[in-house]
Amino acid sequence: MIIAGRDTTRTLLSWFLYAIYDKPDIKAKIMQEINNMVFFFFFNLLSPLCGVMEYTALLYAKKKKKRLKYLEAVLLETLRLFPPVPILARMAKKDVELPGGKDEKKYTIREGNMVMIHVWSQARNPKYFEDPSKFDPMRWYEQGVAAFPPHMFPQFNIAPRLCLGRTFALLEAKIFACHFLKTFDYTPVDTEEPRVEGGPILNMTDGYRVHLTPLKQA
Repeated sequence: MIIAGRDTTRTLLSWFLYAIYDKPDIKAKIMQEINNMVFFFFFNLLSPLCGVMEYTALLYAKKKKKRLKYLEAVLLETLRLFPPVPILARMAKKDVELPGGKDEKKYTIREGNMVMIHVWSQARNPKYFEDPSKFDPMRWYEQGVAAFPPHMFPQFNIAPRLCLGRTFALLEAKIFACHFLKTFDYTPVDTEEPRVEGGPILNMTDGYRVHLTPLKQA
């Protein structure tokens, strides 16, 4: 599961840093939420391994009350606009007849046909998301991944093929984001919009290269 999530989590975090860089209000809210978490006191005292354990223990309380809700909302909005896997492919196990549109013409998907789901385009469809081009983490703030029906947000696939590592991937991304943003300030090396590689993963052609500036720890 860890190996399978390597490229997708890496891609998510690259786009996350890209998405928030020019949005100081969003970044400030993330930092405020992080700074309100008491675990940073422990993290500065303990070894890196113990620090990670402390992160994990405190990110999710025993009563399943989620912490860092706003950071999670920002990560989910990043996933919406920049899905690490922009296209899903499925093969029909049997013939399926779909209802027609305005022309009332029905469509038949034959057994063995490949069906492509363009996740990237779906996330930008105003039929599903209000003002879809706007980066708005508040879409997710109250309910997280449950904010929209599964078919509107298939970034982690849909049951029974729901990604087993969904919770782990978000937790992993939170841990990285917390530690990175608490430790470094960053500026992009390139000021141009990143180009995207063709392929199964939404990679930036040259990666997301940044200049890092260590932050003074309180």
